[in-house]
This record gives sequence, C-alpha cells and structure tokens, in this order.
Amino acid sequence: MAKIDLDGDGKADFSISLANIVMILGGIVSIVSSYFMLNSKIEKAMISPIQEVSQKDLKYLKDEEDLKIMKLEKDIEDNKGYIKALEIELRTQYIRK
Repeated sequence: MAKIDLDGDGKADFSISLANIVMILGGIVSIVSSYFMLNSKIEKAMISPIQEVSQKDLKYLKDEEDLKIMKLEKDIEDNKGYIKALEIELRTQYIRK
C-alpha cells in the first residue's frame, strides 16, 4: 500500500493499494475502448447507404401505434370506472364533520 503525502507535513494524505490502481486503470481502459468502438460504429454508419423504409414497414408501424392508442384508451376508460367507484365509496362511507 502506497501512502502519498501531498502537502509535505509528514503525514500521509491518502493511501492507495495496487488493487485500487489496477481497478482505476481497468476503468480508464474500458471507457477509452468503448469510446473508440462507438466512434468506429458511427463512422461506419455515416459511410453506409441510407436504408429505405418501405410502405409495408410504415403500415406495420402505424398499426402498432394504433393498437397502443387503443390500449391506452381502454386503460383510461377502466381507470375512469375505478375512480367513479372510489368516489361513490367515499361519498357513502365517509361523512364530513
């Protein structure tokens, strides 16, 4: 374990072990390699031709969005029913003083 004195007062300001140094270097290497991998993927994507979206794909996307909207509308209606039931329960069971 290395003890490091930064201000020169003779007392160690902090200490660091070999395991900590290895972990720090491993983290730095990991971040740097991730950066370069991502950078190469971006460069590759910029060079490759633009992919066309077919009408069939657009239709499937539209159908999927329509189904999601219908599910949300159903959930809203169900929640309205639950809220109405809670409101009725509160009005019948609790009386203001």
